[in-house]
Amino acid sequence: MLNLKRLAAGFLALLWAIPAWCVPGVGVSVWNPGSGTSVTSTAVTTQSTGSTFLCIPVYRQGGGGTLPTTVVDNKSNTYVLANSVNYGFGFSEIGVYISINGAGGAGHTCTASGWTTSADLLSISFVELTGMGAATLDAAPAGTNDNASPSVPPSITTTVANEWVLNIYANYSNNDQTITDTGSGYAIIVKQEVGANGITGAISYVVPASSGTATNDSFSFTTADFAGATAISIKPGGAGATCTHAGWSSGGTFAVPTAGTGNYWRSNGSFATVDCSSNSYWQSSGAFGVN
Repeated sequence: MLNLKRLAAGFLALLWAIPAWCVPGVGVSVWNPGSGTSVTSTAVTTQSTGSTFLCIPVYRQGGGGTLPTTVVDNKSNTYVLANSVNYGFGFSEIGVYISINGAGGAGHTCTASGWTTSADLLSISFVELTGMGAATLDAAPAGTNDNASPSVPPSITTTVANEWVLNIYANYSNNDQTITDTGSGYAIIVKQEVGANGITGAISYVVPASSGTATNDSFSFTTADFAGATAISIKPGGAGATCTHAGWSSGGTFAVPTAGTGNYWRSNGSFATVDCSSNSYWQSSGAFGVN
């Protein structure tokens, strides 16, 4: 006979033991100005494993905006260019660099360098997305060059449930800005509104529950200067894959789920759509484990 008290006690013990990085989420983020031909983000403490990192430099120079030749961090992670957009009559460039399933820790910074001409304006943003595991960069559409408010990034249509869509906007201005986002379901991760720093902007995200969702944000700001925006989407580790272990479904049956379909009892006590590798689920053996 099933001992419900013992089962409940075991469930609670396992719940407390599940580390925070099992569930995808927003970690630390910064946006700070720089100068010259190199810029380094403010040091932060990131998760030791399982995170995806975004290093986003914005460079503006009267002779033309260009991408850096080198983007690195101090945890030996490798970054690749995920997307970019040149805006402001070609004078400014946003570069979105990504490192998947990287190493973290205390004092974490990223650095962009290698510009041959000292910037008129320079900034960098560093964003951590926790619990993403072996994520996959999915979409990276061409950016927009608005030069007016609102700045509207390109639309992305998700290919799996719970795909992360990130929108990146920047504006070069000496005016303070009040930045708001009006896209459905979006939340701002980090923003820079101080005009004295030269470049203002914001990064936002949304996680649609269903695949096939077309979405983009819209950034309104108080002074219409030169603005541009771009977007990327990321599938968390295991998203869209076939799981390997049977789990207890919300319907009360044990079955091997497919990521992105069906709700299963997760280790935090909620029913959620399965993503196979980034969360722990109650399996038929009675244990919690990554599916």
